[in-house]
Formats: sequence, C-alpha cells, structure tokens
Amino acid sequence: MYRLGKVDDIDDPNQTLYAAKAMNPSYPGIIDYLFWALGERKTCMNNLCRRNECPIHLYCIKRGLNPSEISYMVRKSMPW
Repeated sequence: MYRLGKVDDIDDPNQTLYAAKAMNPSYPGIIDYLFWALGERKTCMNNLCRRNECPIHLYCIKRGLNPSEISYMVRKSMPW
C-alpha cells in the first residue's frame, strides 16, 4: 500500500487496513492477499519491482524505490 501511494506510514498497519477498506469495503482482506501474492511471486519486494510482471504497475507510483531498483525485463513465461 505504501508503494502504491495509498498510505503514508509504511509501519502503520491501521493505515493499511483503512486503505484496504476504502479500496474494497465488502472484503478488504482480498486486497491483503493480492499484495501478498505479488511478494510471494517476487514481483514486488522491498528493494525490487519487476514492473513488466506486475498486473498493477500502471497504478503504482513505486514509492520508496530508486530507478535502478525497477526492473523492465520481461520473463519468458508468466506464472499466472
């Protein structure tokens, strides 16, 4: 959520919860799962963003990353 620009404090779980509720009020937990899945697939990690593998890269401001930490390489096969 921080990288997307939806929360200001990366360490505040309440901000993340409120942002998830704003994005999907009926089931905010699905937002958490989707972001977990991006990290599990190593698409979006603390110091690396694989932009061309990310289904939400067009909406992400990539806050907290230097340009050198954003990968523009495309894998030959997508896992999903």
